[in-house]
Amino acid sequence: MSLEFKSIKVIEKSQTDVVSKAISAFANSAGGSLILGLEQPASNGNANRKHVIFAGDETNKDRSEWLQSVIERHTFPSVVDYQVHLILSPDQKTYYWIDVGKSPIAPHQASDKIYYKRNGSHSIPMEHFEIDDVRSRNSISDLPVEIDIEIIEGVLADLVIRNRGRRPVTNCQFEIISELNIDKKALSRLTSKGLAFLHRDQKASFHLGSLIQFLQEKNTSIAINFNYVFSGKVIKDRIEFNLGDFNYQAINRDPRVQELKEIRRSIDKLSDRLQKIGSELSTISKGFSSAGLHISESSIAGMRGLKTENERTYFIGKADTEGLRDLLGVSHEQALNIIRAFNFVGGEANRMDDLLKDIPKEKIEILKSRFEL
Repeated sequence: MSLEFKSIKVIEKSQTDVVSKAISAFANSAGGSLILGLEQPASNGNANRKHVIFAGDETNKDRSEWLQSVIERHTFPSVVDYQVHLILSPDQKTYYWIDVGKSPIAPHQASDKIYYKRNGSHSIPMEHFEIDDVRSRNSISDLPVEIDIEIIEGVLADLVIRNRGRRPVTNCQFEIISELNIDKKALSRLTSKGLAFLHRDQKASFHLGSLIQFLQEKNTSIAINFNYVFSGKVIKDRIEFNLGDFNYQAINRDPRVQELKEIRRSIDKLSDRLQKIGSELSTISKGFSSAGLHISESSIAGMRGLKTENERTYFIGKADTEGLRDLLGVSHEQALNIIRAFNFVGGEANRMDDLLKDIPKEKIEILKSRFEL
């Protein structure tokens, strides 16, 4: 990559020939950068002293569009692999950095219809054989559209299309030729409509299918014919793959896999047992509160129809809600209402009859024998 700098006067005087000459020379060679706003003073007798003067544009006008127009309208065919960068210095002066890549559609003529190349820090006319050499490099150079097959986790095969150039390509059309049982549904849009636009550094992926399945086929080859428009020129290309070459990427069965499956089954069985134990512990925990068992000894004895040794009776207003619920076979809300009736309405007969009307007689007899109603 070479570098050249020119005075900002190139822009001020609209010197399109200077710009087109430098840009076409970079594109015909290995690329390079042109900086506008730097000047090298005339020789002062000291040949070993080399320095530059920073003399950017003081008008603060953005001339990027003018530069783009010059590059695209005064080079033939138009150089498209370039970028114009505007740089504003701390002293409010404007500089322009034009970055040019090695053109895949070279050679390019400058505005004077001459083909230039880079020779050190200068742009010089090309010889006839050099023009032919550059023309022929298109067949072997790196074109912007690159197609590859990616293997995902050793199992899935994807067709990947990338734009490696610095400029977008348009109207990309694809034809896929293969005897493999590829995923035609996933590729239908690509083969029927193509890609209208592929930006710089953009990647598009399309699923082909299972690599392991493909490797079982007799013919594992796949060919892709494609064409697209780049810099106003239709570029045609073809690429072929043999998926058998990807065999080393396919996942092979490992004896350790079966061992891991057995360990997983044992863990699942243990998990089921722990779940059952947890369910039983949950049932037991329902009989406890922060104060201990919900059901007192006398309540348990009462539910079993037994008498305690001293045959004590208890005031029902102080009964435990959960114990009373289990004793009578009622809901938590019903047991709570019974206790509230004795606490707040004094056990009024009509009120108690209404609350106890749905409770079996034998349960009421147990209730009367153990509690003071």
